[in-house]
Amino acid sequence: MSLTLKTSLTAEWYTFEGQENEESPARVKLKPLNGEQLDNAMEGAVLEGSNAGLSSRGIKSALRNSIVDWEGINSDRGDVVACKFTNHHLLPWARRNELATVIINRSDLSEEQQKN
Repeated sequence: MSLTLKTSLTAEWYTFEGQENEESPARVKLKPLNGEQLDNAMEGAVLEGSNAGLSSRGIKSALRNSIVDWEGINSDRGDVVACKFTNHHLLPWARRNELATVIINRSDLSEEQQKN
């Protein structure tokens, strides 16, 4: 049986949980991680059954290598926050964790598995 490798890592938009029905939701464009990036993100993870608790270093790695763009993310003064690595730390911890989980799931599944 042959092995099919992921050679096309296409970024897709993700809308944060609870904002799906908002008129202008906060959303992030995420690119799946390649194998090496996924290894780095999973380093130090604590596995419990089929769930993985990522380390803070793993979350940081996943975000750094996956976030391509974002929309609807503003400062508490109402200014648009530029999408760049040096601003990732401004995202609330729960949202960083949510994004990292989505990134890992999207990176670990084939396109066919993601559709099901």
